[in-house]
Amino acid sequence: MSNNLYDARFLAGVCYFNATDFFEAHESWEDLWKDYQGPVRKFYQGLIQVAVCLHHFGNGNVHGARKLYHSSVAYLTPYRPHQDGVNLDQLLTEL
Repeated sequence: MSNNLYDARFLAGVCYFNATDFFEAHESWEDLWKDYQGPVRKFYQGLIQVAVCLHHFGNGNVHGARKLYHSSVAYLTPYRPHQDGVNLDQLLTEL
């Protein structure tokens, strides 16, 4: 699969996320989400919320993380099991 298929901001967010830099993942995906009006806009919003959820959890904000967990599941569930190379079943199970 060629990287030309994906926006550079999406790929940057994936790299940051995989490196556990959830704040920067959120920043990359939010830049993309603000510009994007297509059919997977809510997928990007769900990824943003997953990243912020994990950022909050890492900072000890369990209440904020729990709230974002539930909304991210709601945003991402329609795109299961996979979207844009992301295994959403695995992501949401391991979250």
